[in-house]
Amino acid sequence: MKPTVFNNVPLFMSILMTLCFLTQSELGAQPSAFFPEKERPAQALPIPDQPPAAVPKQVTLEVADPVEQFIRERSLQARIAQLMMVTLEGESRPLLGDVSYLKNYPPGAVLLSRTLNVSTTQGYAQSIRSFESAAGASFLLGANLYEFTQPARNHPSAFIQLPTPMSVLATSNPTVYEDYGTLLSLYAESLGFNFHPGPALDLSPSFRTGRDAVLTLGSDPEKAARIARCFQEAFSASPVIWMPMGFPGGGSNREGRSAAVLTTPQPNLFEQDGRPYQAVLQDSPGIVHVGNVLVPTLDQHSPPASLSSPVLEGLLRRQLNFQGVIAAGPMDDGLIQAENDPALAAVSAIRAGADMLLWQGNLLQPEKAIKGIEAAVAVGILSEERINASVRRILTLKLESAQAAPSKRASSRKSRVDLKKIGEWSIAVERQAATLIKNHGNALPLVKDGGAPVGITGVVGVEELYKLLEKEVKKLVRQAIMTASHVKDIERFEIERLTRNMRALGTIVVILTDEVRMESQIELLRALKQTGAKVVVLFLGDPREAVRLQEADSIILSYCNSNASHQALQAVAPVLMGKSPLSFREFPRELRVRVGEERTFDATEILRAPAGSLPITLSEHLPAGFALSYDPATAIKSVQWYFDGKRVKKDKAVFAFSEPGLHTVSITVTDVLKGQQSREFSVVAE
Repeated sequence: MKPTVFNNVPLFMSILMTLCFLTQSELGAQPSAFFPEKERPAQALPIPDQPPAAVPKQVTLEVADPVEQFIRERSLQARIAQLMMVTLEGESRPLLGDVSYLKNYPPGAVLLSRTLNVSTTQGYAQSIRSFESAAGASFLLGANLYEFTQPARNHPSAFIQLPTPMSVLATSNPTVYEDYGTLLSLYAESLGFNFHPGPALDLSPSFRTGRDAVLTLGSDPEKAARIARCFQEAFSASPVIWMPMGFPGGGSNREGRSAAVLTTPQPNLFEQDGRPYQAVLQDSPGIVHVGNVLVPTLDQHSPPASLSSPVLEGLLRRQLNFQGVIAAGPMDDGLIQAENDPALAAVSAIRAGADMLLWQGNLLQPEKAIKGIEAAVAVGILSEERINASVRRILTLKLESAQAAPSKRASSRKSRVDLKKIGEWSIAVERQAATLIKNHGNALPLVKDGGAPVGITGVVGVEELYKLLEKEVKKLVRQAIMTASHVKDIERFEIERLTRNMRALGTIVVILTDEVRMESQIELLRALKQTGAKVVVLFLGDPREAVRLQEADSIILSYCNSNASHQALQAVAPVLMGKSPLSFREFPRELRVRVGEERTFDATEILRAPAGSLPITLSEHLPAGFALSYDPATAIKSVQWYFDGKRVKKDKAVFAFSEPGLHTVSITVTDVLKGQQSREFSVVAE
């Protein structure tokens, strides 16, 4: 018999038997023709668009607490259904099974896994809202936009691709951090959502095989905490409820398809992986998700975090004093199902301290879980008051959000940007994040008319990049690798064809990604180098494998989801030509000069292009914060120096301070993309 993470096995077996009995009896019995069950009139909680009406002052009425009224008037099964956070299967509208579930087991939260486009999503959301009045409470309705907007089945996505958290980190720009959370909340609201699960607040994995590193918050816990607070502040001013995912962290620490494992010792948790969660959850009344990461350093029984009382009750409730809703799961994850029936896992999660249960697959599983929890109450494993306590937290969250929504919605509309603006902003962030980590022989920027032709090849986006550069480079050719995106490898015959067809080129730009087998991409790189051309690698996705590409003359990184490259290519194409955002290098904040001595203040000495820097450490020689620069002159549109208020409009300003003492110098730079940067520093004249 397999070992199980659950205790009280005999009791759980009795639940399972009771569950089977209840399921069979419900399936076999039909409602009486003479005494059909009578539904009580729905006592609906106010939904976000319908705040409770004000009671005239001259009338004295005792208004019932809608939360307690729901608990009193709804059946145990209806209350348990509020604990479910389910994912619908339909892509453009609820399927028959979705409709049946929403009618019979109205859940606390509804997630969409995928739709076709923005207008379809908005219509889908409205159709789901139509079930709220019968449910007696509004739904938390939303989707994780990082997953929701990704291309499906190799078809381009109709949605705007948001920059990944790693792209935002690579800009090292606090203003971008703040704007990011605001635009994410506006994007979710524009789709008709009042709920956004994600992103996870995981730190980047320490080993190279960990997945989804571009969706992590880097390796600096304090910087991750700052970004997490930006999310919290943005959503707190929005009618959209935010649920940070993946407490207590470590969700990207996995080898291949194996379970993620948190390895941080408990005494150091809130200095490392738990730091961004602590920054937003301590004394918070909101909602948080606890994932299925294994937690051997936090719970000696080493269950998934979603089933661990030391994590849910110990860390969240007691240590962080978190008073809000705890969502756990997904309960139908393969890790859970490999050990136990999901219905039993659901009971275990609630006993451990969860309020809501996340389900990502077939709706039969949460239906079984509802019956299993009901059976657990019947045999005394769970108390009805324990269920009610979770229902109170869930309904209070919805009610408070509904009451605050009108003022938040009015405020958010004042700063609303349309989807086109969100797309433009996303591309601007991707462009600012582009990071140069090698540039031997000044292979970048590309030259508009450099004599020998420039070639483009790679595993994705070759035609897209060609169209973006064909007006910029006089002699440009391209050769796509047609099979790589399908087989996730580069066949030997493709490499031979490319090297044969790409001779006599001066420079070859090759697009590589973290989705294709690295050994074959390295083999392609070596073969292209043998043609005698300079090779520029544009690497998309998780940058940790890029350290293996050092045979390239130049390497530039873009931290996009590599299966959604269109937007990243739009962002990086001008950067390849030297049309890049600018950032400042590190330089002394106080300079010392002699009185009357002329000094040259050269903007190109303190500016850097491209603007991005490494958000994580790749190797001893490529630490977090590392970045190279090509000649920034091609990216500069104008420079203004101010010496004690005197303006000089030149890239290089020659100036002498005639008076001793402390002087203030500032510089404002406008790049060719109309971005602006300013710095101020001091000069001591002696």
